[in-house]
Parts: sequence; C-alpha cells; structure tokens
Amino acid sequence: NWHDVLAKMEHSHCCYMPVTDGKNVTGTASTKALLRHEVADKQQEIKDINERWDYLPPESGFGG
Repeated sequence: NWHDVLAKMEHSHCCYMPVTDGKNVTGTASTKALLRHEVADKQQEIKDINERWDYLPPESGFGG
C-alpha cells in the first residue's frame, strides 16, 4: 500500500520510487504525490467527522 511505499522512501531518503507490474517499470511514485494523496484522505476524514458531528441529537449534549 502507499503508506508502506512512503515509509520506505522516507527511510532511504529518496523522493522517487519505481512502480512495476512485476517485471517492468510502469511509472514512478513521488513523495509529493503520495503526501498529496495522504492529505486528501485526511481532508475526507475531517469532512466525514464534521458531517457526523452535525447529526448528533441536541439531547446528547454534543453537536446540534
């Protein structure tokens, strides 16, 4: 998964990692692209949390 790739890149201090189909290089993963993907995931998680927060009943003492 992309978390593992990012961890390997950080450990080896590299900014790019080859992407293969098992035999051939099919592309390149960059730290920037992986971090952009991680930020997008976190933004979606925050959006989901905010939407759930808005649906808490007022009697719960939270949200409203």
